[in-house]
Amino acid sequence: MKKYKIINKFVTIILALFIPLFAFSGCSSNNSTSNNQNSVKKVTNKDEIKKTYDADLKKLEKDSTITKEQSASVLNALMGTVNKATGNTPKAALDKLVKEKVITQDQENKIIDALKIK
Repeated sequence: MKKYKIINKFVTIILALFIPLFAFSGCSSNNSTSNNQNSVKKVTNKDEIKKTYDADLKKLEKDSTITKEQSASVLNALMGTVNKATGNTPKAALDKLVKEKVITQDQENKIIDALKIK
């Protein structure tokens, strides 16, 4: 009986020490994995944004709202705001195209509506 009490105490002490150790080590390894996943998502989001913008601009081309050249200019300007951390908004990029007379104000408004830009 005394032998079982010693073994029981030993097992209890071991469990009391290792359970918190495993719990904390499991939590810390999870965070590094999630950080790697977030960086992959950012790359995917840029590609997704470009595809979405391109598809919506193609619709405007079909409606004869904008030309192919204007569509390419708009896409380049919008992706420039996505790729660079300049603080420029998509609206600011479109405003610049209006100032440069690449697109008209009416076309800008239709692009904003089509792309759901704030």
